[in-house]
Amino acid sequence: MLTRLPFPTSLPDFMRLFPDDAACAAHLEKVRWPDGFACQYCRWRGEPGRFPNRSSVVLRCRNCKRDTSLTANTVMQRTHTPISIWFWAAYLVSSQTPGMSAVQFQRQLGLKAWLNGVHHGVSPQHLQAYLNEFTFRFNRRFFPFNAFRSLVGLGAATEPTTYDALYNAECRPKLPGRKAPVGN
Repeated sequence: MLTRLPFPTSLPDFMRLFPDDAACAAHLEKVRWPDGFACQYCRWRGEPGRFPNRSSVVLRCRNCKRDTSLTANTVMQRTHTPISIWFWAAYLVSSQTPGMSAVQFQRQLGLKAWLNGVHHGVSPQHLQAYLNEFTFRFNRRFFPFNAFRSLVGLGAATEPTTYDALYNAECRPKLPGRKAPVGN
């Protein structure tokens, strides 16, 4: 069962809960496998092997000996960004009630150039994604740590979207009474 964490009321509180990659990885592991680790290859359940001198995001099945990344099949898949930065990003997005500009986000996290600002030049093609973000923030505006938990949980359960999928009909909203738009 996922441990309930107290809401961090400040950045120092957040840092006490998630001081490093290992703490973030432990939390992500509980989010991905709330009933304990289950190997994606052989479905074995139990305590996985861990590597002290390897990344804290790699676990080894004690049955089939295959490695599993905590970030595999998530929005963080194949990331070169430390998992603690992903957690910081989720915290910043969920704790900034009015939102945060992309430039401010980039500066805060020391980030791969990003957008030149939040919601500048929104195309109809991506309007639904911006509206989804607004709705997410609005619905969780009084409970920022619930928003953080939601972002980590959604990120752990959502496969990454490819560039091609983003720009074709797979990711575009279907409007009532209309067919899904076709990519160009």
